[in-house]
Amino acid sequence: MTTPPLELRFEPVDNLRLANLCGALDENLRQIEAALDVAISRRGERFTVRGALASRLRRCCSASTSAPSSR
Repeated sequence: MTTPPLELRFEPVDNLRLANLCGALDENLRQIEAALDVAISRRGERFTVRGALASRLRRCCSASTSAPSSR
């Protein structure tokens, strides 16, 4: 059974922030892939993370977004 990919979207779109995150020719993403043993694909502000870590990241992200706001 394969782990479904984690899909992330950065909004609002900020090209400078995306450029800093991804690096020249997505070099920063390649370094993250190597360090975390995942595959990252990107199209604009949409990122897809595949690998064993993706399920853990999904649980972490869903827990942080479903937590009640303290504001």
